[in-house]
Amino acid sequence: HERLVIDMMLSLQKDPSEVKKAAEAVIAHRDTFAAEEVDDEG
Repeated sequence: HERLVIDMMLSLQKDPSEVKKAAEAVIAHRDTFAAEEVDDEG
């Protein structure tokens, strides 16, 4: 997960639009992970 953040920081220096896409991917990944945790408890 930390690697995604590092990639995002490096992308920020190159292309802001790439950062937006990376941020959305991180958020989507986090939401999916949270949903899976809830399923495990159910």
